[in-house]
Amino acid sequence: MRKSSCNSLKFDDTVHCTFFSSNALNENEWKELSNSINNTIASLSTDYIWNRDEFKVYLPVFSSCTNETPMHLLSITCFGDNIEDEWFIIYLVLQISKMHEDLLIHVEDNDGYFLLIEAANHLPSWLNPESAENRVFIYQNNVHIIPPDVSDLEKQLSISDAIQFIFRNPETTKADILIQDSIWNRVKEYPEKIHNNLHKAIVRVPVDLAAILTLKPYLISPIVNAYCNHDILEEKLFRNVPFNDCVQVQIIFTKYLYAMLLNSKPVKSFKLFKSIDTNDKKNQLGLKLTCGFKIIENQSTKDIFSSSEYLKFLSSLTKNGYFKDNIEGSKDYMQLLEKAKSYFSNIECPINTQVCHEISDLKLLDVFVDTKNKVISNSNLDMSEDDDDWLDVSPEQINNILNTRYGESDNMDESKLKPSNQITSTLADFLKTTSDFEGIERPVEDLDDENDKIEFDTEEFADCINRFLNIVTSDTKVDSDFSDDFSDEDISQDIDDEVLSRLKTNLKSDNDSIVENFVDSMKEEGITGPTSNVLKTIGINKMDLLDSDDDE
Repeated sequence: MRKSSCNSLKFDDTVHCTFFSSNALNENEWKELSNSINNTIASLSTDYIWNRDEFKVYLPVFSSCTNETPMHLLSITCFGDNIEDEWFIIYLVLQISKMHEDLLIHVEDNDGYFLLIEAANHLPSWLNPESAENRVFIYQNNVHIIPPDVSDLEKQLSISDAIQFIFRNPETTKADILIQDSIWNRVKEYPEKIHNNLHKAIVRVPVDLAAILTLKPYLISPIVNAYCNHDILEEKLFRNVPFNDCVQVQIIFTKYLYAMLLNSKPVKSFKLFKSIDTNDKKNQLGLKLTCGFKIIENQSTKDIFSSSEYLKFLSSLTKNGYFKDNIEGSKDYMQLLEKAKSYFSNIECPINTQVCHEISDLKLLDVFVDTKNKVISNSNLDMSEDDDDWLDVSPEQINNILNTRYGESDNMDESKLKPSNQITSTLADFLKTTSDFEGIERPVEDLDDENDKIEFDTEEFADCINRFLNIVTSDTKVDSDFSDDFSDEDISQDIDDEVLSRLKTNLKSDNDSIVENFVDSMKEEGITGPTSNVLKTIGINKMDLLDSDDDE
């Protein structure tokens, strides 16, 4: 909901959603559409507690259409460390695209096209982070990918051309069913999963806080985050936390927030509360929540339109021509200014400041007084709590989770165990493979016959290692035609100080960092280890290369 809320706690995990329409809409119609979408979101996310920002669609403050980017709605949602929010947003986006068939939605996060990451096992070979730009969208409850035969990968595909092509040719761009299923399987448990992710606990807190969390359960998120992410300056506020006039009340957490609060360290000032058993879970959780609430209350004296965040926001608008040529103080200028203030307070305002003002307004209502009386008397309040045994995960449960998420491997038996020489040859073949930052991809021809055994050419491998280490000198030449029974004694007399000299010379090159790592491994691993095994493959005893007193 508020982009700067991520910055305030140095979070950078955000989901960016951009909504384009196949219809030509004016500004008022875009506003009506955003209201309709937000109503849909609200109806589908009842009882959902967002970890950081609420998922909300809005019309950007600069809403004019350009040749490069058509007019659109936007959402920038910070989810912090709880990835469950990210996938719940995908569920909502799919539902929105089903209800509003004219909408085309572009989705990415800080890692890029995370939908493709989820479907990585089923992607075409041409699709990678670079080629995916402006090619992946959600339209009418399906993932759409613009293929290279439609738009050449060598040419930059503009967002305008991309969305127009999908609007006109949706059947051509609809992704493979395996890609669709990969995404759907991740979100299919919603909306039932909303309640499965909640945890009810009885906590002892001051009456005001108990009433606030009873009326607005979703406010538990900013309060927990405020405590768990507090700094040294904010910790000074905890010395005067009023932990009196307390009551026991049922508080609804997400499982993520409950685990985070429960495992956060108590601050030193908790020792000041000598009359309170801080080892009691109800008291300890209550103290932490009270401290987080204190941080938020401390924002009450701050005018959001005098904050540094707002001044930077206003300065950015001015530099980018938002106010056009209107004179400051004029009628048109003031209308634009009010629009900017509304945008800032709903979208850009730091979350703790926004929550503080929401709580201040809540305390003025009659329902707040009534709720305080109810929590004091415990009348008509649910005082049940959930078992937190789910916090203890056994190795078997972890295996089940991993198997469900990544697929179950076959049970191993002795007949399936590979001999050591086959493992060595497989490793040697792997080392020959070319890779880049995206990893190693086996050639298609290697995948034709799964029963083909990997052939290991010992002579070729030995020759490659010799050339790599550059240990052959003009005076001392090691024949590359090694036989399988080539022994250490056959070459040990030909290995002398020149080997280390050659290695040190190679290390001076920027391209030889691998050699440096290889030598470091030789010195650190002891008598045996990976580098010893590699050298033995070509008949070299590592101890002939390194003297015990040689530091170089």
